[in-house]
Amino acid sequence: CRANMTRCFPWACVLLLLLVDLGSSAKTEEDVKVLGQASVTKEKYCSKMDSAKMMSYEEGKKTIEFALGTDNPLYQILMSSKGPDDLQERITQEIGVGFVISAGWPIVLSILVWIAFYGFLMWTFCCSCCRRCVRHRKPSMIKKGLFAAALVLALICWSICLGFANGGYANISDGAITTGCSAANLIDDTLAGSADKSTTMGSSSNASTAFIGIIPMVDTFNQLAGQLDDAQSPLLSGLSSLLSDTSKIDEAVAFAEATVELLKNAMANQDNLAPKTGSKSLYHNCELCREMVDPMAKVLVELKKGVANALKSTRGEVEKQLDPNGVQIRKLSKNIKSSIEPLEKVKNEVRDMVGWFVKPDGFQEYGDHTYGEGSTLFFVILYAFLPSAFILLFGFLGLGCWQFQEKYKPDPATDETGNPKNPYLLRGPRVVACSWCNACIFAINVLFIGGLMIAVAVPVSGACLVFTEIDYTNGKNLLTSVGAIKDGQIGSDMEVVLTVMDRCLSLGQEEFHKQNGTSLNLMDMVTLVDNGTSQTVRELVISKAIQPVKDQFAMLDARLSENPTTLSTLPDLLKLRRIFRENPIGATYRVDPITLRADPEYAAMDNSPAAILWASSLLCSNHTPSSDLNIDLRGYGTSVPGIEWAWGVFSTFAVGDTEIGQPAGTCDAASLEMQSCNDWQFQPPDLGNIKESCEAGSRYMKNIKSVLQKDPVYRCVYPMTGPAGSRTKCLPENITKDSTGRWKNTCLSEDNKFDTVAEPCTLHEFNSYVQQFDDRLKQAFHVLDAAVNDTLDDVKVRMRSIVDTNVLDPMYDVINQCKCNFMLEAWKGLLNGFCFSGTSGYIDLAYSYVIIATGMLGLSIALYIFWRIMRDNWESFGKEEDPSSNNNI
Repeated sequence: CRANMTRCFPWACVLLLLLVDLGSSAKTEEDVKVLGQASVTKEKYCSKMDSAKMMSYEEGKKTIEFALGTDNPLYQILMSSKGPDDLQERITQEIGVGFVISAGWPIVLSILVWIAFYGFLMWTFCCSCCRRCVRHRKPSMIKKGLFAAALVLALICWSICLGFANGGYANISDGAITTGCSAANLIDDTLAGSADKSTTMGSSSNASTAFIGIIPMVDTFNQLAGQLDDAQSPLLSGLSSLLSDTSKIDEAVAFAEATVELLKNAMANQDNLAPKTGSKSLYHNCELCREMVDPMAKVLVELKKGVANALKSTRGEVEKQLDPNGVQIRKLSKNIKSSIEPLEKVKNEVRDMVGWFVKPDGFQEYGDHTYGEGSTLFFVILYAFLPSAFILLFGFLGLGCWQFQEKYKPDPATDETGNPKNPYLLRGPRVVACSWCNACIFAINVLFIGGLMIAVAVPVSGACLVFTEIDYTNGKNLLTSVGAIKDGQIGSDMEVVLTVMDRCLSLGQEEFHKQNGTSLNLMDMVTLVDNGTSQTVRELVISKAIQPVKDQFAMLDARLSENPTTLSTLPDLLKLRRIFRENPIGATYRVDPITLRADPEYAAMDNSPAAILWASSLLCSNHTPSSDLNIDLRGYGTSVPGIEWAWGVFSTFAVGDTEIGQPAGTCDAASLEMQSCNDWQFQPPDLGNIKESCEAGSRYMKNIKSVLQKDPVYRCVYPMTGPAGSRTKCLPENITKDSTGRWKNTCLSEDNKFDTVAEPCTLHEFNSYVQQFDDRLKQAFHVLDAAVNDTLDDVKVRMRSIVDTNVLDPMYDVINQCKCNFMLEAWKGLLNGFCFSGTSGYIDLAYSYVIIATGMLGLSIALYIFWRIMRDNWESFGKEEDPSSNNNI
């Protein structure tokens, strides 16, 4: 039993220190061997778990604290020492004689009894000369009653101790079973995994504690790293082909976005919003340009949140992370390989250290001695209680002899020679002498054995108390005491150790982590150093590489469920096209009367018939805007007045036979000034100075309207292609499709954008330029819809299948089954088996030894007195007859 515990104790210490290195090879021959032994061990021990008693955390802790006392000095020293030297010094100073005696008093008592027995009492039995004060002692019923009570109390003590011993034996047996089963489960779960096991007392796993196993994890990581390194692997070869075939979606989205942006830039150009000649304002604003800001923004929003852009983003993320020729894929492979190393080390260390529990010549060699009726432990208990039972039996027999056969019946007066005969029988003294002598010898041996057991229980219980209360803080204190942490400096590896202790092995913190939702995934605890920065495996492998790809596919699914795959029929796009198709932009340039009125050259037009000229657009005729275009008609019905209409209204104010001031030439002629403003009159006469008003209107028509109509004061924005120095204007409407289905002449640069230039253009050219966007937008979104149709299945189905099968599914199978709950379950089993059941049973057995030995020691004193009365009565009679006679037994 002690051998079992001394082997377990150092293993428990090493188990904590093993956690220093957490994170690649496949299953080795040694793995196969140990897993086979674990399977045999599980079958051997776990089949008995149904009958094994499991102690609660509180009950087991109280038992451990009982063995150490209420002060727990070893625990306090371990938790507060500053290093190995300080630990040794404090143990020497603080574990004083008092504590040693309190823990080992049975050994001290055993030695004292040995001295008393072999130095004095034994000789009183062997030699009559060593017995003093020999005289006749009249027996009484009170004395006999007291001796009978002593025997009865001894019997009761024996019975109680037997019960404790049996309970301790049962706990040790249960502890051996639980320890063996838990250790086998720990090896099996750690190496091979614990997924899909049923919840039983003989298993350390359930739905919430399933663990994929380090061997399957390493195999998965090795397989993925191999695929990432092999250009001919199904992953990379399949992706390479698909990435090439689906690149058209990038061009199509870029072409559509660039076309809308091209229009947006043209509408936002300041020369188009408010044309100028040089630095002088022409007092006109483009109402269509401002009205198109919102529809164009809506089209861009629909484009960005549409299926096409989702396909582009998904394909782009896959290309970014998994492009066979990219930097990220090499980095991902490196990080995965780096994750394998600590995982493999943990596998090997757990296999080598915990493997002792499943080897036939390891724990089982000792465990077989602790349970079963034929076990060594069973005979250890028999050794203590069977002899004590015979001692009690002889004690009762001696009492019976004293009561019923103390003297001859009838009492003979003389012997055969006629001398007076001793009436007392020697049968009783001999029986009692046998009892008290063996009781002393029994007490000496069992006190010594029990004391040794208690002495062993003290450090074991101290270690168990540390293990039961392990968490981040206590783990830090413990590792500082043993020298694993020096000068308070916690390295990255040691931080992993403490985090795993706190989250995976702490019984006291279990509920806290449940309530706070603390991650128990090893991928969130094991850290690697990347460019000098410590990051978790999840951050390096999952968050930076795998999760973005998964999120993009999820986003694609969401976009497909919320948006149509066809964008060319979007209402906002159709509205935009219709506005440009049905509304010449010249009809939407309107004068700003406030700024014009402030110009002295044209101030005379205000409050005169000439002010009607301000109402006209840049078109000759009136224009009725389409219902989609929301512009201010300024009270002129349903149409925007043209120049001809405005002039006609102005002419109605003239009277007389003088020249009516028709424009020089037609509306589109080179000059719109009046031929003459002489002799003009207005009807009614109070309308103002006709000549001054007429001349201001003439200047307005010549210097503003005419310039806006014929001069290149506008900016037409075009894409440019070609090398620097010989760039040429590119027209997106010239796009064509080649025999492979790829679009040519898209005018896109290498970064999939339009490199644009703003060229001066006239109103006629600008109007034509703007109206061409009806066809340009139609064509751009037709190309986009065709690309979506061509690439949707390639990205959503084929590319996703390759990525899911070779990357996402294996990685998330690992991540989702990488929680360390299984460690806590196995740790609970080991603590329950080794500390709670095994150590508490060991303590019960040790104290039952000490108590029964102490009881037998007390009984031996009573029996000695009992023996002296009987023996002295017999001997005093003989000495009274012949003092010189030697009457030894």
